[in-house]
Amino acid sequence: MKSHHLLLTLVLLVSFTGSATSQNSSNFQLLGQNPLFNRGMNAALTIFQDFLYVGNRTDGSSRCGIGDPRRTDPNFGLDSCPHVHPGILILDISDPTNPTAVGEIPAPLNPAGLPVGITSRELRVWPSEKLLITMNFRCSSLLHACPRTNDTTSPFDIKFFDLKDPVHPQFLSHFVPTSKTGVQVKPHEMFLWIDPNNAGRALLFLSTPTIATNPAMPNLMVVDISQVPSGGAVTEVAEGNWNNLYPGTNQHNYPFDSTSRDGCGPYDCNLFVHSMGGEA
Repeated sequence: MKSHHLLLTLVLLVSFTGSATSQNSSNFQLLGQNPLFNRGMNAALTIFQDFLYVGNRTDGSSRCGIGDPRRTDPNFGLDSCPHVHPGILILDISDPTNPTAVGEIPAPLNPAGLPVGITSRELRVWPSEKLLITMNFRCSSLLHACPRTNDTTSPFDIKFFDLKDPVHPQFLSHFVPTSKTGVQVKPHEMFLWIDPNNAGRALLFLSTPTIATNPAMPNLMVVDISQVPSGGAVTEVAEGNWNNLYPGTNQHNYPFDSTSRDGCGPYDCNLFVHSMGGEA
């Protein structure tokens, strides 16, 4: 397990900086590395047994990112940058000195059946149930080199995969977070809680960012996924929005302020739940 933790640190370095060098590290030993096909845009990762699953912030299009010279080069063009291996990569890490790509869960498809506009952004594993959980939503044309789309053409959901065969995960089902009022709510990050007193019970805490103060528009949802491994449904446990407890959110023009530099009032239009953490 110690070697896996070192490898995890390595992959994070490769994912976000593109390299791992000894010049900027301290108290870490580099055991091995894998460039992940030099695809860049790597996202959240998770470990199950001897396998590492690496998400992707971009999609399966060929869109050139902002700043890429091919984007405006007449010999190339806006869609001259194929995104190689755009799905969730699977690496065998049983030998930490030689992490090896052994599989890939294909990039999510949009309603047109194309791997365009959706990122496999967040990953979690429920080990005892051999369950991989992936969060998928629209990627940005500005930040993630994706075509400009919307939440209809690039819908969001949570997908569940069976890891009985870790190299060939099998799709089980999907779930679209939906508020108590029946509104589909786009998730952004998640925390998996496994009941320490009941190994067969697990909850997903989902951030669903909104700057609104309306209690009917949740900033956080909690859903029970305990029945998913056996083919059952996801059920909502709780939801909440606490923005109205912050000073200034009761002003008539919240969240805006025409006299401010950016047109935003209190909290610069950033009062929402983004990330969460805890102990399973």
